[in-house]
Amino acid sequence: FNTSGSDIGLFTCPVDGMYAFDGWVYSSAVSNFSQVWLVKNTLRMTATDVVLGSNNSFVGGNWLVKLDAGDKVGLHPYNASSSVQINAHSNHTYFRGNLVTAI
Repeated sequence: FNTSGSDIGLFTCPVDGMYAFDGWVYSSAVSNFSQVWLVKNTLRMTATDVVLGSNNSFVGGNWLVKLDAGDKVGLHPYNASSSVQINAHSNHTYFRGNLVTAI
């Protein structure tokens, strides 16, 4: 994961392969999120949407995706508001990924 620069918070794939991702986002404001998806190289990834039945303060999911070396992946929570505060707390807000198998 990139911890600085313009790609902060993104995962850069080191090799071609299948990757597993797990990400959750929490806001102490009530009922902010309705969806979450993965972004690859600044674009919304097809078939990665998680849609909630109603708005919630906690949204996330798990994904298994095929990626190429150099792809940059991030987590995108969605809310209908113009802005929302995301609580940075290791038990509630995180994004992690790992290589399952090289291809």
